[in-house]
Amino acid sequence: MEKSAVFHMSEHNYCNPVSADTLCVRLRVRSGDCVKVLVYFKNLYDHTNHYYVKEMELHLSDGINDLYETEITVKEKHFKYYFELHAGDEIYYYTADGFLDTVHESNCFYFPRINRDDLLSN
Repeated sequence: MEKSAVFHMSEHNYCNPVSADTLCVRLRVRSGDCVKVLVYFKNLYDHTNHYYVKEMELHLSDGINDLYETEITVKEKHFKYYFELHAGDEIYYYTADGFLDTVHESNCFYFPRINRDDLLSN
């Protein structure tokens, strides 16, 4: 897996609110590198070891990069999350601190709060 091709930031086109308690998150990887991508997420203020897990879908591919996407929901509107990438027989954990063998909640990406003004309306 080409680690330098993996990209996410917790704002703009890679993480945006779609409703009062739901974020759309995206992760870019080199095309064909991953067979499965999972996102682990929970309330920002939940300090237990329990995370929700959701498989991300391959949303776009241009032959150079693949873009995985999913929506995650927590009723409290505060998020922390990280990614698990499956590349062949290898599993990688991608966090705000880069690739790690063991993830601690302090390594997570954060979206502090969905505000009403963050939502697009028709």
